[in-house]
Amino acid sequence: MLQPAAKPAQRFFNIIASLNIGLETTVLKEEVSKLQQASSLPEGFSVRDPNAYGDKPKALTVGLTHPALNNGVDLATDVFFPVSIDSKPLIITFGKLPDNLPVLFQRINLEQDLREKDVLGLICGRFGESEPFIIRHRNETNPRNPKRHVNLDCLSKSPIWNPLYVKYHLDTPLKNLKLEYLRIDVQKNETNNIVVTVSRVSGQEVPDFLRTALTDPK
Repeated sequence: MLQPAAKPAQRFFNIIASLNIGLETTVLKEEVSKLQQASSLPEGFSVRDPNAYGDKPKALTVGLTHPALNNGVDLATDVFFPVSIDSKPLIITFGKLPDNLPVLFQRINLEQDLREKDVLGLICGRFGESEPFIIRHRNETNPRNPKRHVNLDCLSKSPIWNPLYVKYHLDTPLKNLKLEYLRIDVQKNETNNIVVTVSRVSGQEVPDFLRTALTDPK
């Protein structure tokens, strides 16, 4: 039987005021049970059991959310400076699963928290796509839910991550700072950790359809 973590593990890590990111790996339930029984599930990982509410008793897989460390860069502070080659990115390194744990699928989780008022709205897009998308999971239909989520494949279906661009609208009277852009890159490092690099970019570096899209906060 799966055992809950001794204390709730952190699932999401902040990028900007209302945008958070996490990494989740789908694995076989029985494999995680073996690790827990042997007390060899690394610290900071949390088990997300699809049968937590008793509605999926036949589920054979669970999700593991990863802990992470970052390089201490605060993109919210850097926003007051022009984007340049000297602008430092935020680098988030997610914890690695045991080598003997078979991975079925990995996904990047993005969370938008509507309670954060510094960002009035944001929208995402990628080169090679025809239109932008907002962060809103297809199963989240409750308009009162202050948090929205979207899951993106993380080097599972495709071995290459297509950089994700985010356009966001700041709540500021400074016209030159109202619209800002981020680029999110994902790769594996030499020790097989998933590393996310978030960089500020100019509007000239993003897809045309994203640059002209409205950052609708609804």
